[in-house]
Amino acid sequence: MENQVSVISATVEKFLQNRWLKEQAAGGKPTACSTLGRASDVLSCQRKIAFGMAKVNPLDVPYLSNLIALDIGNEMHERVQSALHDAFPDFESEGPIDLTPLGYDVSGSADGLLTIADQKIIVEIKTTAGFGFKICSEGHAKSGELPGAKIEHLIQAGIYAHGAGADGVLIIMINKENMEFGKYKVGQTLEFEQRLDDVVPPCGKYEGGQTLRELALTELMRMQRIADQVQENVVPARIDPVEGVIDNPPTFMAARGYWRCRYCNYNSICQNLPTEEISVEKSTQHVIQTWSPIAKEVANV
Repeated sequence: MENQVSVISATVEKFLQNRWLKEQAAGGKPTACSTLGRASDVLSCQRKIAFGMAKVNPLDVPYLSNLIALDIGNEMHERVQSALHDAFPDFESEGPIDLTPLGYDVSGSADGLLTIADQKIIVEIKTTAGFGFKICSEGHAKSGELPGAKIEHLIQAGIYAHGAGADGVLIIMINKENMEFGKYKVGQTLEFEQRLDDVVPPCGKYEGGQTLRELALTELMRMQRIADQVQENVVPARIDPVEGVIDNPPTFMAARGYWRCRYCNYNSICQNLPTEEISVEKSTQHVIQTWSPIAKEVANV
């Protein structure tokens, strides 16, 4: 029986990995409005963002657990959206939001837009494993993280709110894992509300002091700088907004090292490049052959 389970597991993994590889070979998931940048990449490493913008074909294939987690997350998104459609007749889901009229080559699809009285609220649905859910619920003394929404989730929703002319955001976080003898259960939710022009309170490792609109605009300007480099055929330096300059990234799925590098599907490509920025023509054959960004005019504002 054990051997049969192993065969089934390997078969499912191969199927999901082949599906993922076909999607990447076709250029990956398109952005909502044919922009270079996607809002869901907020606070990601600038090199990873650039590779995505340039449609560089990733070489590191996600493992079974990661691929299944993505499918579970998508299914839970759809269930919550269906429930909100039933509860609120004017609820809109997956509405494309284009930031190019505001001068940023970035777009995305908001999970939802809810109108209450005269207030427009962007709804973002996030699923997370138990430990991440616990941190958002009560914080984590060892890492110094405070309870509250993840700042990257707030900024992503804030970008949508800024582009859609909304008044605020609502983050719905759903737990995917039972933990601590029933204290945290699958399906348990947390909700975080934030007005666009109010100061965001300290949360996670964010110390507070800026409004959500200010945070969103700062990230949009960073994304536009990356888009400009991509259009100039420049691979940005290996810099993560949280970790800073990364000189010695861990290998893909390594046991230790910065987690974003360990799970990055561009890891093997990045390992073969210097830390600093480099022109595409001086990079590697793989980057040269697959570098193919979409050309698009962006308004000057």
